[in-house]
Amino acid sequence: MNRIPKYTAGMFKKKMPRFGAMAPKKPRLPRPPKPRFKKFEEGGDVEEEVIISPEAGRQLYPELTAKSERNRKARELAQSKDLVKRYLRERRIADEARAKKKPEEDDMRRKFNEYMEERRQQELEEQGRFMQERKRGVRTARKGGTMSSCCRGDGVAKRGKTRGKFV
Repeated sequence: MNRIPKYTAGMFKKKMPRFGAMAPKKPRLPRPPKPRFKKFEEGGDVEEEVIISPEAGRQLYPELTAKSERNRKARELAQSKDLVKRYLRERRIADEARAKKKPEEDDMRRKFNEYMEERRQQELEEQGRFMQERKRGVRTARKGGTMSSCCRGDGVAKRGKTRGKFV
């Protein structure tokens, strides 16, 4: 028997066939990207950086902090104005689309109401017809057929040995 049983088949590597056959290929994983370094033609002097607290920065550089604060407030104001403009534009577009769809919706609603009224009218007519047939003595059978009052309609005989009778 050359076959490996099912429960151990995944536990062993498949053997490479002999006589120069190629080994099974594994999928290649992509190599990670090489780190990129910015290369400057000329070297530069490295300045020492000193980290200070925000309060000390405001005290040392009051003009720069005031300028950056003004720029930040101007950006926020511009963004808020853009947001309002964008909201108003989107709202206007949505209102125009709704105005275009409104006649279609009204037409569909009118057609639906007409259809429902027509169905209600048909049901009332059918009910009236059914009541008239019942008054005349014509009954409806179980499977949709009609019969006069001479038949029982439930499949029980009126005469003979198998007729339905109370004991």
